[in-house]
Amino acid sequence: MDHTLSTISGTNGMPLKIGEIHFVNNSRVIWPVFKFFLRLLKEKIRKRIKVHYSLEDLHNYIDPSILPKSLGGELEETEAFDEELVDTIVKQNVKYDDLWKSRTHS
Repeated sequence: MDHTLSTISGTNGMPLKIGEIHFVNNSRVIWPVFKFFLRLLKEKIRKRIKVHYSLEDLHNYIDPSILPKSLGGELEETEAFDEELVDTIVKQNVKYDDLWKSRTHS
């Protein structure tokens, strides 16, 4: 079962270090479902997840000078995101989607 849970958490097959994960402006209705899925994650990851119900709360953790305007920050959207990295992720996602489709439809 641990293998399944670690696969769900997405941390055991990738060279990835998660510093913190921030969720902003989430519906309080979703919170019970979210709490359930949090239990499936390793404790180390759970401790790194922060839930914010306002932008002001987010700004207590992350300086607005490095956030996009859509999150109450000072940066334009294009300045806040590494477009090359986003393109690479999208291409990889398409690659793995195609691989998955070819394996499931064979």
